[in-house]
Amino acid sequence: MRHLFGYGLIGISCLFIEITVFTIFSSYDINVYVLNTIVVGTLIFLSFNLNAFYNFKKFDNYKNRMIKFLFINISGLLISNISLGIALEYFAVNSAKLLSVVPVVVMQFLFNKFWTFK
Repeated sequence: MRHLFGYGLIGISCLFIEITVFTIFSSYDINVYVLNTIVVGTLIFLSFNLNAFYNFKKFDNYKNRMIKFLFINISGLLISNISLGIALEYFAVNSAKLLSVVPVVVMQFLFNKFWTFK
């Protein structure tokens, strides 16, 4: 349960940064999928390090864990972009972005808890 709380706290912090940066830059003439990829990609590294060192406290096999984390997060990015595309059919860009995060959070926590940081 502690890991879920820590993962949630780190996730909410990263989500806040993600939504803020996405919102700021979405007002520019940048393709939303390119913007989403850049923002999410940048925050993957922040999230990994915060989870590795503060939440799961796993300092061994850094490179191996990072590769697993990247794989899970790239999968999450694909799901995020697909969800974003679907949500854009019904919602404004910022609401669509927020909704696209929900399926990704659940998938990533489970895989990271039981595979990356086990």
